[in-house]
Amino acid sequence: MEEDKESQKLTKRIRSFLSENRGIRTAIIAAIVLITLNIASIKYIEWDSGLSQNLFATMLGSFLDVVLFGILIVLINLRMEKKRDIKRWQEEIDDYKYWKEKEATYRIIGIIKRLNRRGVTNMDLSYCFLDDAILGVDPQSRVDYTEGILSLDDLMRRKKGYLVIIKGAKEKNIPINLQGAIMIKTQLNRAMLIDVNMINANLYRAELRSSYLLYANLSDTNLRKTNFTGAFLGGTHFHRATMIGTILRDAKGLSIDQLSNAKTLYEAELDPQIEKAVREKYPHLLEKPKDEAEGQEGPDSAGR
Repeated sequence: MEEDKESQKLTKRIRSFLSENRGIRTAIIAAIVLITLNIASIKYIEWDSGLSQNLFATMLGSFLDVVLFGILIVLINLRMEKKRDIKRWQEEIDDYKYWKEKEATYRIIGIIKRLNRRGVTNMDLSYCFLDDAILGVDPQSRVDYTEGILSLDDLMRRKKGYLVIIKGAKEKNIPINLQGAIMIKTQLNRAMLIDVNMINANLYRAELRSSYLLYANLSDTNLRKTNFTGAFLGGTHFHRATMIGTILRDAKGLSIDQLSNAKTLYEAELDPQIEKAVREKYPHLLEKPKDEAEGQEGPDSAGR
């Protein structure tokens, strides 16, 4: 009985595979036809005759042509299927925009992971509701550092809890790549972004209040008026990031060295202590950029 079930499962898999890959199915049918004709011709024509040998060589060449043609069709189908999937997933994200429900958040996170597996990073997540999202870390490991996530205000005073968070994040990391993503006004409040690649992304007016970014890479990112109020930014990279009007009030784990690599901090909202240190060591970061023109604060502005 078990063998019959296994054979039935295998048969279903083969049928499903052939139905999804018409190129392979066509190549197999053509190969069977050619082999059958070849056997029939050899049966009625003596091998030592020149006609039989020429016919065999022709059949063999035709068989190889069919195989190569089938492989080419399969590759084309796979490429077209990939494009269709990417387009369909991006359309699904568009459908979930402005929907402020947990279900939308979970569905968008799943689509992000599928797009990453297809090699897509520059997706459009503008106006998506991703509050409390977990990106870059195994959701089942959240219990290891829930206490730290829920107490960001005293996180820096609790060294033991801080070390537990880093240990859990490194051991159970799931890489998420949002390089070049468009995230205009995306809601990421209280989200966990562990080791996430957001290089060259556009986070214009995105909300990341009380979010948790550990070793996130925001290099070359547009952070105009992005809200990081109360967020934990330990180890986050801001190399060449455009931080005009960025809100960094009550941010935790943020050092002067991290901000020193930014492209500009013009009109950024900083804590008094951080702002004083920036004015003393890197006053040029607080000056208005030379290439900053009036009315250039919108989502299409430079800094991506």
